[in-house]
Amino acid sequence: MLRLLRGSIGGVVYSFRNRIRIKDGKKLEVDATEFRLSPESSNEIIIARPGYPSKKLKDVDELIISGRGYDSPEAALGAGRKWRQVLSSVFARMFLSVDLGDDVDESKVLLPETMVTGTGLEMIGIKPGAIIYEDRHGLSIYKTEPVRPFVHLSMGEVSVHVSLNEQATYDSVGQALQRHSGIWRDELKLAYQLVHSSLANENYEPRLILAVTAIEALIPYRERVAEVVTVLEKLVSHVNDMSATEIDNATRSAVLKLLDSDRYESVRQLGLKLTDRLTGEYGGKSPRKYFDEVYGTRSDLAHGNLRNVPRLSEDALNKTYIELLRFVVDILEAWTPEYSN
Repeated sequence: MLRLLRGSIGGVVYSFRNRIRIKDGKKLEVDATEFRLSPESSNEIIIARPGYPSKKLKDVDELIISGRGYDSPEAALGAGRKWRQVLSSVFARMFLSVDLGDDVDESKVLLPETMVTGTGLEMIGIKPGAIIYEDRHGLSIYKTEPVRPFVHLSMGEVSVHVSLNEQATYDSVGQALQRHSGIWRDELKLAYQLVHSSLANENYEPRLILAVTAIEALIPYRERVAEVVTVLEKLVSHVNDMSATEIDNATRSAVLKLLDSDRYESVRQLGLKLTDRLTGEYGGKSPRKYFDEVYGTRSDLAHGNLRNVPRLSEDALNKTYIELLRFVVDILEAWTPEYSN
């Protein structure tokens, strides 16, 4: 549908808008109605606003990320996708699970102008005959002018807040922009989806499994050794047994696809290759030793008969989770496409 608009009349300016859901009951501790995400030195102005009118960012669990001033729907789409990926990286680094929604179905991404025919919206000041955009969860592209109201009916729920330091956020966004070298490949998109699913999961075992599986999402599919196949079969069984409240169907399907790999090479060997770009220590260990430890922990959890081991207890796994997330996000940020060739 976007392709049909190529060559449209000059002077038309387009904007993008992405409604984001914060999945794990947290909120941003920002006492303001908007927050600029793009660097001050940038000509691009990207703003985060509350997902609900008359609210501040600290009061909502849905955000609107928007940018304007693009000379074609294709340019707005490209910018929107870039900023989705930048923010997926930034929020993962903040240990904040978000659901960015869809950006693939172009028939939904390009918003049509809709005329209101009934009186149901008069209570919010929108009368019959008014032209509106129907807001959606995910990326939207629309004409900047004339200004149209967005209508979105939803309910939020109050829970914990996440502190957001303005300068630290600018620094994090700037670093993510420097790393961004084009639209992400599918394996990196999936890896970040698994990180955000892990962050949203309250069960300590699947939470760890999802986090470690994010590393596996980056590993090219090749023949794996027989010993790994046995472990992966156990993991497949474990994921199949997880309830709908622990993992959504899309994530379950993606994880099972990764785990169903009896023809693929040892995950450990390729995982160790991914760690070679990292420096410093994780949990007091080198990156290679730490990967061996967390990958071994994930494999042990799949066997089911080792739950009485102290390092696999709920308390032990909860204590190591934040360091594991730091390790996983560092690997994702250091990854480049040649690992999948």
